[in-house]
Amino acid sequence: MKNYQIFRNDLALEPGQRSHGGVLVMVRNDVHAKTIPLNTSLQAIAVEIHTSKKFSLLNIYLPNASWTEAQLMNTISQVPQPVLVVGDFNCHSTLWGCTYTSAKGDLLENVINEKGLHVLNSGTPTHINEANGNFSAIDLSLASPGITLITNWEVMEDPHRSDHFPITIELGVKRDKYEADWKYNTKKADWNRFSEVVQTPNIDTDINQAVTEEAESRGFTFSGMKTRCLHFCRLRHKHEVPTLYLNETPIPNTQEIKFLGIILDSKLTWAKHINHLITKCKIIINRIRVIGSYTWGADRETLSKVINAFIGSRLQYGAEVYTNASKTYMNKIESVWNSALRIVTGAFRTSPIPSLNVESNSLPLRLRFEQQKFKHGVKRCAKPNHFLITL
Repeated sequence: MKNYQIFRNDLALEPGQRSHGGVLVMVRNDVHAKTIPLNTSLQAIAVEIHTSKKFSLLNIYLPNASWTEAQLMNTISQVPQPVLVVGDFNCHSTLWGCTYTSAKGDLLENVINEKGLHVLNSGTPTHINEANGNFSAIDLSLASPGITLITNWEVMEDPHRSDHFPITIELGVKRDKYEADWKYNTKKADWNRFSEVVQTPNIDTDINQAVTEEAESRGFTFSGMKTRCLHFCRLRHKHEVPTLYLNETPIPNTQEIKFLGIILDSKLTWAKHINHLITKCKIIINRIRVIGSYTWGADRETLSKVINAFIGSRLQYGAEVYTNASKTYMNKIESVWNSALRIVTGAFRTSPIPSLNVESNSLPLRLRFEQQKFKHGVKRCAKPNHFLITL
């Protein structure tokens, strides 16, 4: 629909099955809104709406009696407060205007009480059974206490050829000034005309000039034999690598370089560094097997100090930068560390990893990395003029 953002969750149908079910929320384009991801098997959609008072809107459709109290509780728990919950619940209760209370109505009352929600329904019927002409109130509106007092709930008299009466809910909030992002169709752009109008700066020249000026201002002297250029880029397609010059001499380009003991690669996958690290650690582990075992040689305390000094220190050096590598490579590092712990504890290869950490009285490697990064961040924040803080 024009001028509206649409958030929907359609019901997956079997081939040949009649279209039914699903939930939908429409928000005007001048109101900032975004989807809230839900992990639920229920037909539900949640949207975060930004007005003068930010709130969440949860739309739920419960078509039958197959849902459970735990499912509904879990779905509402995933939505930030304050929340406005609306939908066709197909539950009867005298609490919201029905003539009787069903079993599912009791369950829904439990959820409402547990989540501290307020029923906005005034008791006015919201549904008419076309078969027998009976009225009921199965379309509910529930709200957090934070927005209950600024709502005005009302049922419209005209059902507009439906068996459900439309419900209007007015909230005492104002729209924030919001403009939707522009969307451009790049396929229809005249790129030849764009190239003529836009003047692209010579990036290579600018970088060369910046390097030269920085070196002169600080009194640096760069060695042409030792200087290399590493272009960090994750583009998959073929592209040109910029050519930098030092004293009018081209700087050779390379795919990887070792800097302060850390091997940097052009795509920052850290694969070269981690593989190099694993190879070094395996050599050390092989030597540690010579000086001690579970039944002879150095005792457990001595072996623990040895692996922390020769392996733990290597793994933790530079962990602030390389631990954002893929999970596959990080698992390889943990495997090396666990092999060292098995030498200290004399455990079997099939021993659980948590047991190794307990027996060796050491933190899991992942937590050691997190602790190190946290300490590094605190140390940097203690120096407000540090260049990492000013970036």
